[in-house]
Parts: sequence; C-alpha cells; structure tokens
Amino acid sequence: MSKVSDEKKVESRDSMLNQLVEEGICTQEELTIIQENFDAEYYLFVYPDIQEAEIDPLYHYLLFGRTERRNPTSWFNAEYYLQKYQDIADSGADPFIHYLIAGKLEGRLSHIDQEPDIIESSDFNTDNPLSAHLFPDLKELFDYEWKDESPKSNVFNSNNLDIHFVIPDYGIGGGGHMNIFRMLAFFEYYGHDITIWIFRPHHQTVEEAYDNLIKNYNLLRAKVCFIDESFSQAQGDAIFATSWNTVWPVGSASSFKRKFYFIQDYETTFYPASSRSILAESTYHKGLDSICASSWLGSLMEKKYGNWSCSFDLAADRNIFYPKLKEKNKIPRIIFYARIHTERRAVELGLIALELLAQDGVEFHVDCFGMDPKIENMSFSCNFYETRTPEELSEIYNQSDIGIVFSLTNYSLVPQEMMACGLPIIEFDCESTRAIYPENAVTFAGPTPDLIKDKIKFLLKSPEKRKKQSKAALDWVEQFSWEGAAKKVESGIITRLKELGYTDNPQISNKDAIKASIIVPTYNGGELFKTVLKHLLAQEAPWTYELIVLDSESSDGTAEYVKEFKNIRFYNIPKAEFNHGATRNKGAMLANGEFVAFITQDAIPATNKWLYNLVTILEHYPNAAGAFGRHIAHDDATFFTKQEIKSHFEGFRDFPSAVSLQTEVPHGLNENAWRGILRFYSDNNSCFRKSVWEKIPYRNVQYGEDQIWGDDVINAGYEKVYAYDAPVKHSHDYKPDDLFERSKIDGDYFKFFFNQDVVNKDEVDHIIATFNARDIQIGIDNNLPQEEIDYRISCNEAKFKGYLAGMKKELSMFSQDSDEKSKY
Repeated sequence: MSKVSDEKKVESRDSMLNQLVEEGICTQEELTIIQENFDAEYYLFVYPDIQEAEIDPLYHYLLFGRTERRNPTSWFNAEYYLQKYQDIADSGADPFIHYLIAGKLEGRLSHIDQEPDIIESSDFNTDNPLSAHLFPDLKELFDYEWKDESPKSNVFNSNNLDIHFVIPDYGIGGGGHMNIFRMLAFFEYYGHDITIWIFRPHHQTVEEAYDNLIKNYNLLRAKVCFIDESFSQAQGDAIFATSWNTVWPVGSASSFKRKFYFIQDYETTFYPASSRSILAESTYHKGLDSICASSWLGSLMEKKYGNWSCSFDLAADRNIFYPKLKEKNKIPRIIFYARIHTERRAVELGLIALELLAQDGVEFHVDCFGMDPKIENMSFSCNFYETRTPEELSEIYNQSDIGIVFSLTNYSLVPQEMMACGLPIIEFDCESTRAIYPENAVTFAGPTPDLIKDKIKFLLKSPEKRKKQSKAALDWVEQFSWEGAAKKVESGIITRLKELGYTDNPQISNKDAIKASIIVPTYNGGELFKTVLKHLLAQEAPWTYELIVLDSESSDGTAEYVKEFKNIRFYNIPKAEFNHGATRNKGAMLANGEFVAFITQDAIPATNKWLYNLVTILEHYPNAAGAFGRHIAHDDATFFTKQEIKSHFEGFRDFPSAVSLQTEVPHGLNENAWRGILRFYSDNNSCFRKSVWEKIPYRNVQYGEDQIWGDDVINAGYEKVYAYDAPVKHSHDYKPDDLFERSKIDGDYFKFFFNQDVVNKDEVDHIIATFNARDIQIGIDNNLPQEEIDYRISCNEAKFKGYLAGMKKELSMFSQDSDEKSKY
C-alpha cells in the first residue's frame, strides 16, 4: 500500500513544477533559483486571493505572478526594480532572476527600503520590531491610524445605503470573493450604492480590476477603487473589512456611521502560532460589528470576543446544482474535494482513508477535483480534475454515489452544492460542522483515517442510508438562498444603524418612472415569438420597464396575439415602409425609457435578469453609448452552429468589456480586424442610452443598421460594451444555398459601407481548405456522423464563396443607401 505522506506531496508538487519547465514556462535554472529564494508564506499573506483560490504559491508565481509583477519575497519589489533600472525593464528580463544572478553582485537595490536615506541606522525605530525594512507587509498595517466614527450626517436612507467594502485583490475563482460579490449584486438590486476598495492591488488599473470582476465573478455596477491617498476622503453609511489585514485600513476610515467586519472564516487558524495568527486574532478585539458566514462564527464572535454580530447562511445556486436522473454505477463513484495545498481541507486524511479502504478489498472509483497536479501510484481507481466549471461539477456530482468534503474551520459552500445535487456527503467531525449540519443530513467522520475509512465503507454498503441522507440534505439546502442571505445582512446593517441612534429617512424612488424600454420588431413571428414574449414579460428589475412591439403587417396572428396583452404597447408598421434603421428609430422615438433595448422575434432571453444586466453594465460605464449581449445557440441547433456561436462570442472576452478609440490595439490584431471588433454591435440583443441615440440615430439603411451605428458612436468618441451576462438564445442553421446568399449580402455590405474585404479574395480556396480540415477534425473528435461533417464542409464552401461573390459585385444592392453612406 502507498501511504500518502509529506514525501508524496513533495513528489506531486515537483511533478507540477517540472511540467512548467517542459511547457517552456520557465527554464530548469530559473525554477531552481526561484525555488531556493521564494517565500511561500509571505506570498500567501500578501496575496490572499492565492490562498483563497487554493493554488500552490510557487506554482502560481511561476505561471502568473511574475508577469503580474507580484513580489516573491518581502525583500524584493519587482515594480521598484524595473522602475529604478530602466535597462532591465527595456531588456524584458525577469527582474527577480536578474537580481539574484547579476543585480545583487552589481550592487543594485531590491526594494525601496534599501535606499540610503532609509537604511541609515539612525533612521531605524528600535522600539518597533516590525520594521518596514524587514517586514514591509506587516509594518504597512500600522501606517493606518485608528479613528473613531465621525460621519458627516446622522441620517441614512434604508432604501439607498452607501456601502463600502475593502477587499484583498483577487485572481480568478476565489470562493470568498465570489460570496462577497454575490452579496453585493443583491445589495445593488435592492437599490444600494456600492464602492469596492482594493487593498494591496496587483491589478495594474481599476479598469482592469473591474473587468476581471465582471468576467470571472459577478456583474456589478459598483465603483472600483484602489486604496491610495483618496481613501482618506471616503465616506458613507457603512464600511466593511473582509479579511484580517483589511481591518487596519477600515479602522482608519472615520467618515462612516459604522464599521463592520464581513467574516467568512476563523482566519487566526489559517496560520501556525505566529505573528500573523496573533495579528489575525487581534482584529476580533477591534470592536467592529461582525457579519458572519455561519451561525457558528456569529456565536464565536459574540461569546468569545463580545462583538455585535449578525449571521447569514451560504447557499448553493439551484439553477446549476440540482438532482438529475442518473444510471446506477456498477462500481461506486466517490467525488472528493482534494485541494491538498490548503491544510484546513485535511486532504491527506481522506486520501489515506481511501487507501485503507482499498486495502480492505472494497472496489470503488474516486474523482478528485481541486488538486493540481495529480498524485501518482494510487492503489485505487482515480481521476484528477484540476479545475471544473460549476456546470461541469454539477454533472460529476450527479454521476457520483458519495461526496467527501472536509472543512476544519468554518463550513464551506462545496458540501451544499453536492447536497443540492442529491449527493450524500461525508464531512469532517468538528465543532464548526456539527454546529451547522443536521445530524441526518451528513455523515460525520474523523478524526483519524481509519475512522474516516469506516464511515466511507458504511455509506458505500448502505444504499438505503444514502437515500435517506440525500433526502434530508435536499430538504435542508432548499431553505437557503443568496437572496435570503443578502436580505439578512441588509436587515442587520439597518438594524445596527438604528440601534446606534442614527435616523432612518427612507426615500422612495418613483417606481412608476420607466427606466428602460424593450423594442421588438415583428413579422410573422410564429410560436417562437410567443416564447420570446413570455420571457420578456418575465424580466425582473427593481424599476419599471415597458415593452413595445412594432409589427409589419403579420399574417400569422402575431399582431392579434400581442394585442391581447394590455401591458404591451403595439404599433403597426406598413410592410412596404419597413426599414431596419428607420423602423428602429421609430421605436426609439416612442420609447419612454432612459435605456432602450432591442431584441428580435427569434431571440429568447436566457435569464430573467437579461434587461437588468444590460442596464447595469451601462450604468457602470457612463461614457458608453450602448451594449450588446452574448448569443447562445438554440437547443436544437446543430453541433457546428453551437460551436461557431460560442467561439464567436467567447472571443470578445479576450478584449476589455468596454472599448473605444482610446483602447490600445490588442497584440496580434491588424487595424482592420480591430475596427471590426470596435464596431461590432448586434440588434438581436442590444441596449443603448436614448440620450446618445438622440444625437446619433440609426442610419435609414435596409440592412446592418447595428454595425453602422456601432461604428458611428465609436467614431464620435463613445465607448461600446460587451454584456456577457445578458445572453439570448439565438441561432440559425442555414442551408448551403441560403448561406451563400446571406454571405453574398455580407460581402457586399462590408465592402460598400466600410470598404472592407471580408476575406482575402486571393486566398479563398486556401481558407476553405483550412476550415474544412479543422471541422473534419472537430467532427472526428466529437464522434459526429460523416453526413454531418460533409454538410458542414458544403456550408464552409457556400459561406466563403458567397463572401467572394458579394465583394465582386459591380453594383451594390446598397446603392440606394448611398446618402446614408455619405454620413459615414
């Protein structure tokens, strides 16, 4: 039997690091030098997003941290080194490697605190052992002067609170940050204003930080700031610390009615007995009011530290995590959260227990996720997943028989997500988990591997027990939601402000004022349009919106159907007068909303927050003229159509969410390609500010009004936004002949209005061959029928030959739009 030990963990980690060498991320020499000098404990402390994302610190530094200018030790500052030594910056050399190999010998300085006017012995404060020269990460905390609350006003508006959150900077996928941003999204929906202050930023700009937030966490309209000199001027109703080291800057903020502490875990246990564990625990004695992510934490803050507290419950997203029908596994499957680099997950105990179970002769298979990389030579069947999307995890949970998740401090969200999929789980038996989970909803195990093994074996051998536990767990998780959690916290803030003597003067906004208008042009929309209409009427927003239908003499009953709805404004457009640009201008003129959204009769909003999300992202970008949303193929679309649409819209995530003429041209794109990105706008799913449209209306063109308007507003100096979180289901599976004609129109359109060749006319045959080779391989990789692959090949030929035919037309079909072209 192979015991999981410290030696095996080192082997696994070395394998991961060697893989970086094999992939050319770093050389063996660089790996050796950095490994000998890297301070993992410092790295995790200064960059809590790494600890939260539970990534090995050295692995993260080599793969990401170096390019992000993160500091590998307390005595080396990459940004300082590159700014001080321009020759190193110009050379593109890795600053840390250069310093270790050459810079140190050359007498170069590694940190600003080595400047001569700082390191003179007379300048050292011998009374302060946490000298900035030796411990800059800790000393910085004490640069903040603690101040009592001294708000500018004793009155607050409970319908529009001014709430500030101070957070550590974030990477991708941090669970704690995700919980914060989920909470803030609901606060905004309830009408509150949010400001996010990033402590010790590693993002280069606040724009980059916001872009990361909305792409990888949650859509917010919040203002994002770095903690700098401007922080001293911050004011509002409530300010929150969110980690132990953010308590110091929050303590220095005086212009707030109350300081709160958003506590998601008992952070003093993150460290061995040390300076940092002492400082972490000291924050609980600072007197901040505690908002806690469990009743156990809330009780701890009240009973041990005497703090006022309000607690909320974590919640699984039931739109993603829910039970599905599954076939019985011939061999039992166990899903194990094996984030081995996070000590508080006790992964070693679980793996040893599984080894012991295999030694007992029990047959089973384990799916380990969260482990990077895999551990070799396990004595049982095992798969390793480094990262998986929530949707992918839901699928795995639904295919499993047992889930194992250990949380030695506060409970985590992962067990709830497993439970929500009907999966019976084994959790570690400790005070914090016992305080949260009902006895019949989980199987408690521990503390030793043999006892854990016994509980796994018992649950594997007891299908009836698993069934009962799954039912109890489902009943338990159904009572929780993030909306409910946000309501608890909102109520806690308001209650506490009132308790402290502040006066609530709730101002109720005009709920009848129309904030947004939805406009749908229709012509014989059929049954699909009825589905679209159903989803439009189901849109959720904290403000009023209106729905306007512009129908071009439909003969299939569309008009009659719409007229049955009293809350829909209906207008008839004579068919002969329909024009894509002019008709939409008519709709915008009729609209009462500040924001005007366009959608087509065959595009189904994929979420009930579609309209709200379009408006929200535009509210964050005051200079944005409009936003376009993502498309998702209809459920019955062909495989290639789904892939093509997904690839097209995923591509926009490679660029900033908001683009303008001032946006730097991304590396690798030529000017024509970038102009295409800048002007892309789709009225299948779009929203603009009516105030901008009043200055720059649509052109009266028969086709492609959206792309032209996108170009017009960009040329006028406005921004244009990609709203990833406002998707619609929209796609077409064109037959080759239809695709040829449509592509012919596109080739003509882009040539006429933008003088742009959609394809290089001299390389069309080569382009077709390239796409065919790619799609044949995709078809083989995905086991598609040969006839489907052949059909795709015929579509490729039709599309690109259609482009070519349109580009070669002597007289454009858009010649009648020549007056509109002259405005371009």
